[in-house]
Amino acid sequence: MNKLYCVAAIYAEEMRLLEEQQHKFLLERESYSVSSNEKDDSVDRPYQVINGIALYSIQGKMLSSSNLFTDFFGIATYDGISDALSMMAHDDEVTQILASVDTPGGSVSGISDVAEAWSRVNAIKPITVHTPGMLASAGVWLTSGSTKIFASETADVGSIGVIMQHISQQAMLDKAGIKVTEIKSSPLKHIGSPARDLSDDDKAHLQQKVDESNTLFQHQMYRSRAGISASAFSGATFSATESQRLGLTDGVMSYSRVFEQLSALVGSDNKHSYMEELGMKRRVTAAMAEAAITAGADPDNLEIVEQEVFDGLVVEGEAVPEIGVSEAELQLTAQVTTLSEELLTANSQITTLTAELAVTQLKLEASKSDPLRKIAEERLGVMRVALGLSKVDFTDFSVASLATEYAAVDIQFKKNFQAGGLTKPREVIPEKKKATITSIDTARFTATGLK
Repeated sequence: MNKLYCVAAIYAEEMRLLEEQQHKFLLERESYSVSSNEKDDSVDRPYQVINGIALYSIQGKMLSSSNLFTDFFGIATYDGISDALSMMAHDDEVTQILASVDTPGGSVSGISDVAEAWSRVNAIKPITVHTPGMLASAGVWLTSGSTKIFASETADVGSIGVIMQHISQQAMLDKAGIKVTEIKSSPLKHIGSPARDLSDDDKAHLQQKVDESNTLFQHQMYRSRAGISASAFSGATFSATESQRLGLTDGVMSYSRVFEQLSALVGSDNKHSYMEELGMKRRVTAAMAEAAITAGADPDNLEIVEQEVFDGLVVEGEAVPEIGVSEAELQLTAQVTTLSEELLTANSQITTLTAELAVTQLKLEASKSDPLRKIAEERLGVMRVALGLSKVDFTDFSVASLATEYAAVDIQFKKNFQAGGLTKPREVIPEKKKATITSIDTARFTATGLK
């Protein structure tokens, strides 16, 4: 099976492996996952609103759709972005949007739809994009319909193009003495089979698909970015200054500076500065600051203090209190009990499903090198350090306990740190708060006054 990606070339293999891990993760939990259309109405909207500006964040590689895997690991998805756009479009408190986007790209499937939704929302509520690190490939496609795009001095922008990978296992199978017989209904039906090398006809067919997607990408850029240079389509990434020269961005500026300029356009007599609204700078130790930035906090919102000063803040109640896991575990236990009762009513095979759950959990706990578990443990570790909590060895934690600890610490981290670092988990969007954007007026709104 072959798949098209709009992603910086150096991340193509990582993107493929990420989707393989997602598939494995979901298969292992398929037998006991509970599907429900009901969402938790208590979940907040996935953005902040300050001075009428919705502060929204997209971090990391983007997948097409949301599921248990993407929700647990905070991975950005196209349908999650669409949901957030729809919510912001119908939020009366939001007059314009500031999106912090740091992504190497994502898959081709679904990108044109979410990019169109982005442009339609921008027509009624101007979207300004800022990238602190990388705005590449599908990220460029997605945000091209924004009113303005800015980049930090050290950011990379570009990688316009499409890539497809095919991994042939024919030589390995031949060496092992394994022969694969393919019975197909048409000559092209077996294209992408890992059991054989690609023929010249296969390569020509797949190249045509890549070229067609790339043409769509370029047309989108020409429609959205007037005056863009043909040199921008080389597939390379460019520095912040060079990307502005090529027409990919509109300027080089820090995130906080962009926010201040957007706030100046609001025209309110009761505006707050970026730092005032966020409670000024959060005072943390050097080790906490390093971990907070790694976990996704904005470095401009941190003030480094000595350990003695921080200890004093803890006594005074200003610092982050220790988070107990027991309460969260009790809540999770109550939820599991409720779900179990629903399963007993809905499924007469609950005993079999429970047994499969136990077997799968034992397999996961036996493999301490599981990359998915390692990702959760590493992020959980840096978030705890950022919050000034004690170090914890998660080796003996069960899957349920690890998930409980992760959820509790993640909530506390988001309450104390703002976006602007390397990563930021995507919050679950409540179903009942979703709104369609089919009724959005397509009249173009142009923001003025932003240099």
